[in-house]
Amino acid sequence: MARIFALLMLVAAATAAAAGERFPILQPDQMNAEQKKLLEVLLAGPRGGGNASPEAVQKMLRGGPFNAWMRSPDLGNRDPRRLSLPRLSTLISQLPPRSRKT
Repeated sequence: MARIFALLMLVAAATAAAAGERFPILQPDQMNAEQKKLLEVLLAGPRGGGNASPEAVQKMLRGGPFNAWMRSPDLGNRDPRRLSLPRLSTLISQLPPRSRKT
């Protein structure tokens, strides 16, 4: 079991490294006006926490779909509600007790 877990972790790390090479994270000085506008929206949202420091920008763009959205700002701006979707665990906790598996 431990070997399988170690193998999965190795594959995940290799995949993440390959994604970083294919899709380098954009720096704010490389962004056009639409990309900067999307970045401001993302930073002002719950995942950005209002922190606009360069470290916070890099951290946010490394996680989730945000770096890909920066390539196509129209896609990221299409539905701002998706930026604050509740987590699945929150939705499950709102179900009646008989509907939940415990």
